[in-house]
Amino acid sequence: MKTIRVVLVDDHKVVIDGLEATFMAQSNDIEVVGKAYNETEALKVIKETRPDVVVLDLQLDSSIQKGLNLIPKIKRKHRHTNILVLTGYPDPVNVSKAIQQGANGFLTKETSGLDTIQAIREVHHGGAVLPPNLAIQALRAPKPINPGLTEREMEVMKLIGAGCTPKEIALRLHTSDSTVRKQIASIQKKIKAKTQTQIAIYAIHHGLTDDITC
Repeated sequence: MKTIRVVLVDDHKVVIDGLEATFMAQSNDIEVVGKAYNETEALKVIKETRPDVVVLDLQLDSSIQKGLNLIPKIKRKHRHTNILVLTGYPDPVNVSKAIQQGANGFLTKETSGLDTIQAIREVHHGGAVLPPNLAIQALRAPKPINPGLTEREMEVMKLIGAGCTPKEIALRLHTSDSTVRKQIASIQKKIKAKTQTQIAIYAIHHGLTDDITC
């Protein structure tokens, strides 16, 4: 099993130590390769370690805006690094802002250790991890508009919205992982999405994920 290399960013040492202890005790595929307690340290550690996933506290130095601003800074320089936001303040507005900035997933700090581990795995493999309130908002969403997507791209979008990874989608549609990734890139271009998580939000908000599971 390939190890997922993770950097933890939080301004509270006790949180970082707790997450690291959880990963060591409950997983054998997650390795903490770096820790940072502020934006400057985070950018330095991420540059040095090039992790697969960054677990980021949205509120750094008592400022949610600092956490939000850090997301695109990471993405610009390390576009293959996925970001899982972890916060004690799951305001829907901040969730949306974080996703728009390029975060790949969002969890609250009340999430169990096992669920956090599973979320890291899902984000690493291209899945979208979203809080329940976004799915609730989808119930009030307008009917979907097809922005020039092919029938197969619509299928892929629905499965992304249901939380499937590219590998799971490939198995479901009896095609290759590389073909699915090309279709995802095409979808991103057509709906102007930066990440697969934004595709998932689009699918959820437009009611495309009803009765679909991976």
